Amino acid sequence: MLRQLLWGESAWQKRLAAQIALRVFSEEDLSEVEALLGSEKNEECRAWLSILRAKLGGQSALKIMEQAFADNPSTFVEVQRRILKCDDLKSVRDILLNRRTNTSSIWEDLLAKLVLDYMNQDPKTEATPVGFTQGIIGADQSAFSPR
Repeated sequence: MLRQLLWGESAWQKRLAAQIALRVFSEEDLSEVEALLGSEKNEECRAWLSILRAKLGGQSALKIMEQAFADNPSTFVEVQRRILKCDDLKSVRDILLNRRTNTSSIWEDLLAKLVLDYMNQDPKTEATPVGFTQGIIGADQSAFSPR
């Protein structure tokens, strides 16, 4: 049923399915997630799938998520808001500022860092530059084993 929703026509059903998949999919599902990403048109669905791919796919998938974030940061901020179950962006910022790094999985640390950087940047500057992934991965060599 979950796969039917992911491949369905309704964007809200695909978003819901991607949220569930984030909790239940494993590395064996990576090729299907990549196929879904290749055909997905909805930006929020693409963001959810990019995060899911980052969770399942290792270092290269983290870099791809970072680039996808740079291309469409506001969508990823919205997805982070939903992941954290916040009603507003101030709550997102407060939670992210008070969270401890290296107590969650690598994709969560990366997404939190990207969102915080974006929320804290000067409006005149460009989106968060690609390159942060290297620092995260260097700090956590066990990044790709389940936590």
